[in-house]
Parts: sequence; structure tokens; C-alpha cells
Amino acid sequence: MDRQETLQRITQEISELPTLPTVVTEMISMVNDPKTTAADLARVISTDQALTAKILRLVNSAFYGFQRKIGTVNLAIVILGFDAVKNLSLSLSIVKQLFDDVENT
Repeated sequence: MDRQETLQRITQEISELPTLPTVVTEMISMVNDPKTTAADLARVISTDQALTAKILRLVNSAFYGFQRKIGTVNLAIVILGFDAVKNLSLSLSIVKQLFDDVENT
């Protein structure tokens, strides 16, 4: 296989990769903006019920051990930090894509 054929094959495979959900894509760009506040990020995350539930479940897990329940996404973001929330969201999105691909084959 020559170089041109290899490049075409790679390009084809890349174009077939699934895209990230809009919420995750928007959230990633927001996390990279130093002007973004936890409230800004919470507004975007709150539009995705599954992501909201997972973030709240994580922050209320035994790992963090808070004596009171954390009930808002805004407070969860402050506790977990922007990078942790971004990484969790990205990981969940990728895992969901993988499972969806497995179920559709």
C-alpha cells in the first residue's frame, strides 16, 4: 500500500469516528476559558440529565465523604474542580459511544 492509499484509509477512518455530544464539546471549551465560572459550567451541564446525575453521584460518593449531601451541580463543580468534571464528562461520553457501537453491531 502506498502513502496516498494509507492517507486515504486513515482519513476515512477518522471521518467515521463518532462526535462528542454538544454538551461535552461546549463544556470542554468553557473549561479552557479562564473567564468561565462554576455557575456558567453548571448551566451547560444541567441541560444533560444523565451527566448531572453522574456528577452529583460522584461528589456524594463515599470517596469524598461529605457529612451533608451536595445537591447542586454548581457546588459539585466547586468541590470537584473544572478538570475533574471535564475528565469525568469526557470519559462518560466516550464509554457511552463505545457501548452504543457494541450494541449496534
